[in-house]
Amino acid sequence: MKGTESTHLVVLSGLSGGGKTIALRTFEDLGYYCVDNLPAELMPALVQTLTANPQGPRRIALGVDIRNRGGEMERIPGILAALAGAGTPAELIFLDAHD
Repeated sequence: MKGTESTHLVVLSGLSGGGKTIALRTFEDLGYYCVDNLPAELMPALVQTLTANPQGPRRIALGVDIRNRGGEMERIPGILAALAGAGTPAELIFLDAHD
């Protein structure tokens, strides 16, 4: 019963060229609903919209750009705490890859 499953939320971030897009493709292959380059301030609204539908996805992976747009990265801990407080804890994965 999909509607009773808890939501598994993964937030991927990292430096440019760090492997975020490849990781998101892998999560997509594993059945996750994926969104890349999502502004951090839109995470709560997107998660709420997706989880409000009992038939909506319960495995979500979001790619957040590390480039600092108006202090966005400094707000991520608070955003993740708010999501956890609303019943959707997230795993934050920071990727960095080199040749």
